[in-house]
Amino acid sequence: MATKTLNFYAYGLQKDTTVMLMFEPPNNHKLFKDQFPVVWKVITFRAKGHAKASIQYGARLAFGYAQTDQDNLVDSAAWVEVRVRAGSNVTAQFTPNLTAYVTRDYKATEMLRGEVETDAIWTRNLNELDDVTGWNFVEDDASGAFSIVPSTFV
Repeated sequence: MATKTLNFYAYGLQKDTTVMLMFEPPNNHKLFKDQFPVVWKVITFRAKGHAKASIQYGARLAFGYAQTDQDNLVDSAAWVEVRVRAGSNVTAQFTPNLTAYVTRDYKATEMLRGEVETDAIWTRNLNELDDVTGWNFVEDDASGAFSIVPSTFV
């Protein structure tokens, strides 16, 4: 899979707003017991201005375990990248569903010990996106609700 670049645009937000991105965890009985999702990216958009944030995703198959520091941030984790040689096959069950939340309480690489306290505003399977996409982070002036919609610009 090629590297994916996602460009997020925001304009005229009423207040500084933070978007937390994480990959949707597998839905199983080990979640928050033996398996913990990790915050991937955190983007803060400033009020009243025009902003752009670009993130890149490259699919790399690896096996590992996480170590956390005193702030519950994932530190140098031990991991081994799987290098698949020509003519070899590897099967992994992972769908890169990226989910966005509006929240203030998380840091990039933070391990989540429980559910996110707000509802997701956006989820996309990165495998289904073009290599470069644009997204508008929109605030509804009347309700204050947020959404992420496709942009005409990439």
